[in-house]
Amino acid sequence: MGSYISGEVTLEFSCNYPDKVVRMEVLRNEEVVHTQDGWSDQLLLEFGPDIRSWNLALVVYDAKGESYRSGTITTRALRVDYEETARLILVPTVVKDRQNRYIQDLKPKHFTVKQDGVPCEIRLIERQKVPLMISLLIDTSSSLKQEQDILKEAVFDFVSQIGGQDRCNLVVFSNEPETVFDFGASSSVIEDRIEDVQPKGATAMFDGLLHSMGLLKELPRSRKTIVLFTDGRDSIYEEVADKRRMLRKVIRQAQDSEIAIFTIGLGERIHDDALEFMASETGGRFLWVKTVGNLKRTFAEVLDDLKNQYVLHVDPVSQDPGFHRLEVEVKKWGARVHARRGFRIESSR
Repeated sequence: MGSYISGEVTLEFSCNYPDKVVRMEVLRNEEVVHTQDGWSDQLLLEFGPDIRSWNLALVVYDAKGESYRSGTITTRALRVDYEETARLILVPTVVKDRQNRYIQDLKPKHFTVKQDGVPCEIRLIERQKVPLMISLLIDTSSSLKQEQDILKEAVFDFVSQIGGQDRCNLVVFSNEPETVFDFGASSSVIEDRIEDVQPKGATAMFDGLLHSMGLLKELPRSRKTIVLFTDGRDSIYEEVADKRRMLRKVIRQAQDSEIAIFTIGLGERIHDDALEFMASETGGRFLWVKTVGNLKRTFAEVLDDLKNQYVLHVDPVSQDPGFHRLEVEVKKWGARVHARRGFRIESSR
């Protein structure tokens, strides 16, 4: 109880009647991460490099199918924040030239950040040192049924390219959002879970976005990003007024939580204005693909953007509660800047 754990950890178990156990399952945050026939006193389990909080439990089954659950053991998270103070704001920023090439080696002198039109002090600029946490949010409504194999291949390829200190989870949405695998899942779990995804139902896009934001919000401060792929408009909120309300809610929550949203739209049925607006307001980008076959290349383009971000640590000029507009400018001819356009200060901050 209360231990710090990471990497490969040997778990030890005890049972009064081990000979009566026909199957055992290990639960991590209520997800089955290991199952086997019979009893074992020890098990080697991979927890990843991050020191996170885990709720661990054991469930055993007897020959009659009856289950018996142990108590829950909770480990402790080691929280490492990047300039997590009452003042500094993280502003991930992508800078490209007119030929769509990344502009490298920019210094603080090249950037100007304004809060409500007033220049702010930039305390620090980092490249790739702040961990990247991506929630990959995929539309699995029934309209994609014919192309599911290509979609799964593109998703697996995207996840496989994320390594080092960066992490990714996968959330799918049709009638409602569902977490397929969590941050730090092993490659074998990732492959199995992606293969199990089946297209069905409607398009709960806004609910999916809010679900992914909730998962990202629980993580330590980092470069938090949602990569959304959809081939249609939200079909849960059908009234125009409801769609506008949900769009505003998603953008506000993303800005409040320092989450950038990259949106990828497929085909002609998408609401491209809404997808582009979400991306531009939160510091992401909107990309359009003609067919699912182009998705792998588009995912790679998004990853290139994320890997080439500058992370500006900005000292706001005002701590007044409420929403504040952000403007990021770069003193380079032809520079095009992608950065979030606002943040909110709560009254308790």
